[in-house]
Amino acid sequence: MFSDAHQGLKKQAEDLAKKIGVNPVLPADNKGDQDHDKIVSALKAKSGADFDKDWLAHEIEYHQAVIDYVTKTLLPATKNPELKAFIEKAAPAFQGHLVAAQNLQKKLGYTT
Repeated sequence: MFSDAHQGLKKQAEDLAKKIGVNPVLPADNKGDQDHDKIVSALKAKSGADFDKDWLAHEIEYHQAVIDYVTKTLLPATKNPELKAFIEKAAPAFQGHLVAAQNLQKKLGYTT
């Protein structure tokens, strides 16, 4: 579910970027993708409940970081009305994934 939704949103963003002539670039201080890649590599070595617990913790942290970046940095800086509308439309999906991961984490007893 998470992967399919992410791929769909990514494709929509890429299509919009082409349409409005925007070349998306990550902020110079972005180390989130590097951290994400390290975590994904570490998760590949895990299985079962260990994988589930660490994956859910990462998903919660990652989605909260994205929500914070989008609401506090990206959205206020966006001037293009079409791009701004897309971001506003996509924001609830990030919140939905965060809540879904938190609920699953609680259901499985992985909260502290």
